[in-house]
Amino acid sequence: MSFQPNFIPKKMQPLLFSSFAYHGLALFVRRDSGFSEASFSLESAQGVCSVQTLRASFGSLHFDLEEETEYHLSWEHGYIDLAYLDHGPMMLQRGIFPIYGNGNNLPGRNRIHFSPMEGWMNDPNGLCVFGGKMHLFYQYNPFGQVWGNMHWGHAVSDDLVHWIHEPVALFPQAELQDAAGLRGGAFSGSAIVQGSLMSVFFTRNVGDVARTWRKEKQVRTVSEDGIFFHDEHTVLEPHLEHCTGDFRDPKVFPYEDGFLMVVGSCISGMPTVLLYSSKDLESWSFVSNLYVEQDEKYAIAECPDFFLLGGKWVLLVGFINKDRTPQRDVKYIVGSFDGKTFLPESSGFLDEGKDFYATQTMEWKGRRILFGWNSDTRNIYKPSLHGANGTLSLPRELSLKDGRLMQNPAEDIAVLQKEARGVQGTSYMLKISGSPIRSLASILAGKKGLSLSYQENLLVLSINGQKRCTIKIQRLEQLEVFVDTALLELFVNGGEQVASIRYGGVVLEEGKVVSVQIDGMATRVESHQLSPVWS
Repeated sequence: MSFQPNFIPKKMQPLLFSSFAYHGLALFVRRDSGFSEASFSLESAQGVCSVQTLRASFGSLHFDLEEETEYHLSWEHGYIDLAYLDHGPMMLQRGIFPIYGNGNNLPGRNRIHFSPMEGWMNDPNGLCVFGGKMHLFYQYNPFGQVWGNMHWGHAVSDDLVHWIHEPVALFPQAELQDAAGLRGGAFSGSAIVQGSLMSVFFTRNVGDVARTWRKEKQVRTVSEDGIFFHDEHTVLEPHLEHCTGDFRDPKVFPYEDGFLMVVGSCISGMPTVLLYSSKDLESWSFVSNLYVEQDEKYAIAECPDFFLLGGKWVLLVGFINKDRTPQRDVKYIVGSFDGKTFLPESSGFLDEGKDFYATQTMEWKGRRILFGWNSDTRNIYKPSLHGANGTLSLPRELSLKDGRLMQNPAEDIAVLQKEARGVQGTSYMLKISGSPIRSLASILAGKKGLSLSYQENLLVLSINGQKRCTIKIQRLEQLEVFVDTALLELFVNGGEQVASIRYGGVVLEEGKVVSVQIDGMATRVESHQLSPVWS
């Protein structure tokens, strides 16, 4: 399986570290291609504690530790991508302790959006509340800053805003680690909580690199602590003809006296969301083709989500294009549902900016909260030592208005404004509101680096003088713009339209917006500095 190294220095020195109150050391390592195996040796003052070898191209190792002990880790014929301390008391509250590979506070990182410590991330997975914490899992590659080697990363939060990294939760199949012609791993899925048990449902995927074939099935695994999972087993395999290769991303949720599951697929060349039901989360029965997309440009339905909101049922679906272009869309469909049949009434797109995909929602304090993955359709990202390719959107609160799905930044992120008082930085929020705006000219940051204009019902975002996003808006009354180091999110008219745009090569200036003109007049607008989500 191909992957891009994380820029590990060839002459990296042995790691010297204290275990503090932790009981384990997790390593994500690679073997030098010129040797048949790599060895990793752990020593303390008492001598060699353990030696482990890696014969596959890459993989993960784990060492047991004694508390409050000094250790020396050395290796031959291999490299380390990521190393952290785990296991031990208060894991949910304390999280892991990285000893190699933590890039959270590097200058080029987004400051107000979630990202992993390093490597690649895509779809948010398994959103749930468990053990008093909000749990976020995500598609993760700790071995490179490109897609591949699908794990589930994990983080928890008390407030949807500040995050603590937890141990990697799920791993690729062992047979993929040294199979150059294969790809796959632990693909996307969801979590459901029953008392003191968290159940995670996700797709096991294996296929060839050329994508000429793939096999997918849905599996279940459980956890009593929300951190470590066990008893993985298959609960659903494709039963419909022609969908064995596209059968993924289960979203499971309670319904009446049982449970429902929606799965993304493609039936007879049409992107289709499949519906299944269960009484016990183990035995699943096919119910219906819940939704079949009629737009001929789309090939496959992915990452479906289905929930009740404001008395209506809302289906979210991501679509891969038939021509396999990087651009992908996420649609919402609003309608009625009787337990078997979904009758659409209205629909639209979640995001106009296009650097946005693979959404998942959850209930948080009585509100429906959505996260999406900020994809990189233009290959803007430039790899760097300990860099992270991929972030999540700000948490968005969903509501319905006249059949239209409204998205607004969750009120929880207001804490970033309070924490930022007296602090200068490059992440901030700009709010423009008032009577209908006929024209707008704004330089958001970096001497024309980021600029917004509005004329003749078109809102245009330009980056370094090049148009990157154009949105048709019949009546502009309000804008909320969140500017981060390499990502912008724009909310129009109280969430009627939203756009996410990744960018690079823009030198942001600390403090505030450069200039704003509304209807030809220089105007004071509401602008607030935002503090980082990482401590």
